[in-house]
Amino acid sequence: MSERAPPTDYTRIFAVLLLVAVMGIGVFAWLQRNSGDLDSSATGFRGLFHMLQDEDLAVRWYVGYGDLFAEDIGLWVIPLFDTSPGAQREVPETGEEWLFNIDERDRTAIVFGESTRDMRPVFILPKWRSGVRLTGKAHPELLIPEARIEALLESMRLRDVRISRGESAEDQVTQTDGLELHYRQSVRSTNCTGFDPEDRGNRVILMCWINAFQRFYLIPDPDLLSNHGLAQGENASIALGLLEALRGEGDIVIDRSDGFRIVQRRAPMAEPRDLTDWARFLEPPFPLIWTALVGMAILSLWRGAIRGAEPVVGYGRAPETARSVARGARARLMALSGNGAEVAKAYAQARILTLERRIFGPQGAGGRSLFDSLAARDPSSTSALRAALEQINALDSAAPTPQVVAATDRFDAALREILRDT
Repeated sequence: MSERAPPTDYTRIFAVLLLVAVMGIGVFAWLQRNSGDLDSSATGFRGLFHMLQDEDLAVRWYVGYGDLFAEDIGLWVIPLFDTSPGAQREVPETGEEWLFNIDERDRTAIVFGESTRDMRPVFILPKWRSGVRLTGKAHPELLIPEARIEALLESMRLRDVRISRGESAEDQVTQTDGLELHYRQSVRSTNCTGFDPEDRGNRVILMCWINAFQRFYLIPDPDLLSNHGLAQGENASIALGLLEALRGEGDIVIDRSDGFRIVQRRAPMAEPRDLTDWARFLEPPFPLIWTALVGMAILSLWRGAIRGAEPVVGYGRAPETARSVARGARARLMALSGNGAEVAKAYAQARILTLERRIFGPQGAGGRSLFDSLAARDPSSTSALRAALEQINALDSAAPTPQVVAATDRFDAALREILRDT
């Protein structure tokens, strides 16, 4: 008897799985908290999302999961926190390094293609180092160097880029028709043209052309839409009017993902089928095919109706048909040999020998009589077989074929009775 295997310790397995799940949830929560610090900080744009929601506008906060479809997007807003898209940023280690850190979130390279041709994305340039997010205070020492932002714009295929700011004490706050910006940041480029969609005199957005087909919008100063900037002056009202003026049919998507997603087009829905689709089967070359099939069917039916052969014999008459064929074959053999009696005797003797092997086996009768053994089982059938065999043995060599065939049929009938009982 084999030994039974020890029972599985399901408690230990469950504890390990529970520990792994708790660790996974903790890592996910830590990542969410760290990524959420930037979005909810003074330099983030989470407040813009909530403001648009409060105004009952269709807005989406896109973090990179799922596809973006052009048909669903009315305005594509992309805040930039990386001055070197496509390059891995260095993570600060000390507190001072964190204060003067420039790139807050890595982003893949910005590639313009079919997705941007129709969407005209709105890029929001970076302006502040991490120190503003960490301390909540804006200071000119925490401004990102102009050269880094100019390099970013050049990577976006703009030419002759110049960044200008008011960094003196007098230029600390710029107020124009309700617009209030700290150390206002402006961009000049031969590719871009400033415009005011609301005609309020504040050209806070640029339209930039890459070529005759590709263009995008650029907001040089992020303080217009950032969490801190929306609370200053009439920035919130100006930002709302600006986004509504630029928005098309669809949702306003605030893209804070780490990649420049390609906007796809939805595959067209298949049109429902109707009778006109079936009408295509009547167009060439289908009429020729249908004509050939109909002609073949008519020819087959006609030939089947006039054929002269007799119907195929059913399975019910198969044994009788086989016996008739066997009798006919023996009769032809006897007629061809010219000595039917001798053929019948040889046939009967061969059948008797076959019967002996069936009754006694390969070792033979061993001195026993076949007919004595058969008589012990079925006397009447044995007597009929003995009489039929004696009739065949008594045939004269000059006996006519019908007499020989009749004797052979009698022998076969008696032999079938014996075989049925054995």
